[in-house]
Amino acid sequence: LTRLVNALVDLAGVAGTTEDAARVDLADLVSGAVRRLPASDRDRVQVTGGGEAVVRPVQVQRAVANLLTNAAKFDPSGGPIEVTVAAGSNTATIEVRDHGPGFGTDDLPHVFARFYRSDAARSTPGSGLGLAIVKDVAQQSGGGVTAANHPEGGAVVRMTLPPPPQPTAPSA
Repeated sequence: LTRLVNALVDLAGVAGTTEDAARVDLADLVSGAVRRLPASDRDRVQVTGGGEAVVRPVQVQRAVANLLTNAAKFDPSGGPIEVTVAAGSNTATIEVRDHGPGFGTDDLPHVFARFYRSDAARSTPGSGLGLAIVKDVAQQSGGGVTAANHPEGGAVVRMTLPPPPQPTAPSA
């Protein structure tokens, strides 16, 4: 019940606009999310890449923490959790890949729905709100989120975010 209440409070916080958007280094933001993991899972996370985005940092860090927690929970083998950060002129991305069994084909269309729990996940702790929070944060940031199975195994969730505005050239 405590986990459910905490997830609902997080979801309510996402719905609010109390946090101002700020330009952030995405690799630093991911590092902050890694620190939220249990100590036993932190060493599994491998972060590559970098870039900046303009986001509500606390909310996006919470969303990334949800992705990392799911990756750790659904890959009990202790395999690596790969996080790839990238930013270009049109979008910034944070991609989290685990090496577990991946998503069930029938589950993929529903993984971002509030309270959705796959049959395989029902025996594990959780409320079914983690990925819904990720979706809400990504959309409120002006981005989106997708889920897929990696061709070599495991789940891949990609959150897209708007990059920082590009400087404008002075007019002649």
